[in-house]
Amino acid sequence: MRNSPDKSSPGRRLLNLTPWACAIAVAMASALSPVQAQSQAQKSSGGGPILLFPGAGGANDNSQAGAPAAAPRGIQVDRLDAGAIDSLGILDVADGGLGYDLWRGSSRDEILRLIPLLPAEPSTPARRSLAVRLLLSSAAPPSADSASAQVAGADAAPSTQPGLLSVRADRLLAMGEVAGLRELLRVIPQNRGQSPDLAKLSAEAAFLAEDNEQACATVRNSVGLYPDDEFWNEALIYCQIIAGDTDAAALGTDLLRERGGSHPDFVLLASALLGYGKAPVLETSRPLDIAMLADLKALPADDNSLPPAALGLRLAAASPLERAAIAEAAAETGALSGLELAQLYREISFTEAELGAALSLAPTMTEGTRIRALLFQAAERPGLPAARAELLQVFLQDGRSNALPLATARAGAALVDALPPSPELAWFSAVAGKILLLEGRSEGAAAWLTLARRQAVGSAEARAAAVALQPYAQLAGLDSSRPAAGSWQEAWAESASEEDEILLGILLQSLGQGPEPDWGRLIAGADTRATGTAEGGSGPLTAAIYGAQTAARGGRRGEAVIFALIALSPAAAASATDPLVLGPSIAAVAASGLDRPAQALAIEAAYLADL
Repeated sequence: MRNSPDKSSPGRRLLNLTPWACAIAVAMASALSPVQAQSQAQKSSGGGPILLFPGAGGANDNSQAGAPAAAPRGIQVDRLDAGAIDSLGILDVADGGLGYDLWRGSSRDEILRLIPLLPAEPSTPARRSLAVRLLLSSAAPPSADSASAQVAGADAAPSTQPGLLSVRADRLLAMGEVAGLRELLRVIPQNRGQSPDLAKLSAEAAFLAEDNEQACATVRNSVGLYPDDEFWNEALIYCQIIAGDTDAAALGTDLLRERGGSHPDFVLLASALLGYGKAPVLETSRPLDIAMLADLKALPADDNSLPPAALGLRLAAASPLERAAIAEAAAETGALSGLELAQLYREISFTEAELGAALSLAPTMTEGTRIRALLFQAAERPGLPAARAELLQVFLQDGRSNALPLATARAGAALVDALPPSPELAWFSAVAGKILLLEGRSEGAAAWLTLARRQAVGSAEARAAAVALQPYAQLAGLDSSRPAAGSWQEAWAESASEEDEILLGILLQSLGQGPEPDWGRLIAGADTRATGTAEGGSGPLTAAIYGAQTAARGGRRGEAVIFALIALSPAAAASATDPLVLGPSIAAVAASGLDRPAQALAIEAAYLADL
């Protein structure tokens, strides 16, 4: 049975590992089973929160602080009231938090209604980063509505409405941010106790992290406190199975079966773990069921219908090629980092002959993930910079043609960073500059931009690269002090399509830059867009966009971010690059004082659109 206590150390720190980095790092070690590997990784990394998006500064902060950071233990005080509990977080502004006044001006009921609407699976890394930073930020809770405030008093009955901390924690689990959730729960004072919701989330997150010692301690402490919730009886039986107390577990399972009322899948899973029958084939989203399926080695690694929180266990159960394929999809949305995807590419075996002939061999292969792993490994080998750049370019092109532009860009970023911006690579400047800007490395991108422009006089390829990189230079603010920037802008506009001009114009205006787009052209083509007609658009999407704009104008930062993320979610917007959605959504984020997150969203959108 899995029993690997989390050894996460306290203190303020940034880890460049995602919640599943540990599972990946050791699941690849041939000497360890997947379960042993993940246990060892948790011990080695601490399972702590991670740098979700490079260059993600806090509110009104243009520093390179990332998120999430480790929990500041200084806020663990002896006694906190409900409002202070709701204010707890693990990110302040220096760590990438969105500011202690995040909820200023917003009503409590509205925020409690909006947070569950945040997408469980944001479609891009920058959007995921912003959502997680919002949920992990230390911030004064929003004010209660007047009607609610009138009934709140010392003699009032306890509210059945979940607290803000509970709602934030629940959304983190839904997003699969298990490590960040566990850090958030750790800052609750130990003698304060947890609400039923938070206690359950704590146990579920520990089970998913394979920290069965902590999970079962929570279960034993809670089973008598919350007798009306059948979850605790089920979890206790699972803990008895883990501890080898099969007689007690079998008796408990029989009682649940006879009494009824438990989750229908639980008895099947418990019986299988006790040796009675085979592991059932289930469609489940319950963390307890997922942990039990993993124990039975019956968790389908290739099942994309499993919730995001199951990602770590899926990776541990998969083969090297399956892990890389799962990781590609996860890295595209930011659930895994590019560094983690790169490591999984390296675990796929190739011969020296295959690596040496990668460019000619790749077109003859049929397995997409294996093709990209071959190209990546070949580009990583020592060799002439020009040859490595060509392999990288093909690798990135293959990723874009297979709907993985962000995943491959982030996996290849370290390889791009290792290439020198030298004259023989001027043709590669546009590719290199875009990738580095995606990663928040503006200084490196500026070096490639300068190279391309200097070489443009005598090289058509260098000129084309300089022109292609131009819109990214504008979005990143690299041209603000360059006197010749206008001519490059004109050169790009001469060859750009109308759609690209409109998109760039909207992105620039959303960041407070550039002239106003030609709205007449935009509106004329709007009736063919997935978001609806120029006369109105789709109801929920329109409401989210206007909600974001209204909240931003009112200085309600947190509310504006939530509305913007809802508008940018896959369920609301059919296209991740629709300018009708991107413009007002990013503008609302920027207007809330979050300049760096807004810039990250804009650059990411430009890259997705292959601007």
